[in-house]
Amino acid sequence: MNTTRTYSTNNRQTFAVQTPGRQNAQSNYERSLSLARNEATAGNRVDAEYWYQHAEHYFRTMQRHQN
Repeated sequence: MNTTRTYSTNNRQTFAVQTPGRQNAQSNYERSLSLARNEATAGNRVDAEYWYQHAEHYFRTMQRHQN
């Protein structure tokens, strides 16, 4: 089942995350990590933590599927 979700950050940056399964875990991890770093650079600690948590989730997903 393919699902598309759209997210928007406080600085009006919008992106869609496709979630059909584990094949997108790597790209979602990289995207979430990039957004977290951008928010941290902009001084938005809460939003940065939000995206770091998403990145951590996708990191765990990738680790689970490697084993």
